[in-house]
Amino acid sequence: MGFATAGAGMGIIHQDTMIRCVTAPEDLGGAPDGISQARAATSATVANAAGAAALGTLATAFVAPSAAGVQANLLVPTTAVLTLALTLTPLLARRAA
Repeated sequence: MGFATAGAGMGIIHQDTMIRCVTAPEDLGGAPDGISQARAATSATVANAAGAAALGTLATAFVAPSAAGVQANLLVPTTAVLTLALTLTPLLARRAA
């Protein structure tokens, strides 16, 4: 039941966030920012995909580390690489747009 509730909440928030990202600021009463809807959508999509992939892998590494990874002491380097990847996600999204 908890997973269903969390999934529904994340689904609603995700859609709302994506719509907000591509809505022109003028439509929300703000000043124009010079970013096209296509560019905003591309950036948001790339950031979402890269962040979700890295975060999912990071969470899996913590929740279910493999015996081989623990024996080889790979959990710390894997976590460091994934943390770096999450940090660089905004740069990747900016480059894609």
